[in-house]
Amino acid sequence: MADFIPMNFTKVALNMDSQSFEQHKKALQAKIVELSGSIVSHYVELVSALEEVDGERLKRLGEQSGAIKQMADDLDSIIISAIPEIELLPENLHRMIAFLKISNKLAKAYDIAKKFGKRVSPMLDKDFAGLKIYKDMLELARSSLKTLEIAHQVCLNEGVFDLDTTLSRAIAEESRSDDLFSMIHKDIIISNYKEEVYVKASIELFNAGRRLERAADVALDVVRLVCYIRTGKEG
Repeated sequence: MADFIPMNFTKVALNMDSQSFEQHKKALQAKIVELSGSIVSHYVELVSALEEVDGERLKRLGEQSGAIKQMADDLDSIIISAIPEIELLPENLHRMIAFLKISNKLAKAYDIAKKFGKRVSPMLDKDFAGLKIYKDMLELARSSLKTLEIAHQVCLNEGVFDLDTTLSRAIAEESRSDDLFSMIHKDIIISNYKEEVYVKASIELFNAGRRLERAADVALDVVRLVCYIRTGKEG
């Protein structure tokens, strides 16, 4: 968090005396909830396709239109156009930037899911799904989804009076995704597959998993940014 919020800003962060900013804030929060909810739904579909070993379904998720990306782009435009309308107190400007970062993070999470679907769908079959590396990948997808769900709950103002606990949950789940990705790496090292097709598929899955693990990182960033917008404190 220290890379985007000046340390001397926190002392004025709770001075929310611009009515115009408050009006924009409510509208932006509603848009963030809509965007984060759509991305969570996309990851629910992704996890379900992996559970059912449904390559065609996963492929469709990787080839979806840019509706969610367009939603994020529209949100960016709303934020940028709103900046000249607010009273340019430091706390207002920096929170608007935080909203912009949330939009960009959520768009990144969606891009990760699309690329994952495109990369993994060609190798999805019953034989490969029986391997340990696939089972660990499925758990990684579930962990990334769970972290995104926590981020969505924060955007919805659920648990608003217990942000520290919610942030701790997100950190723990993101750490679990790191551990699962490490397991996938270990799976490849110790697997010693004889069939060339499994070797290639495992490498592809490893590269896809590297991106999927980033989705949990992105979700944790969103939680921290929302906490910052509400409290003015760095998580």
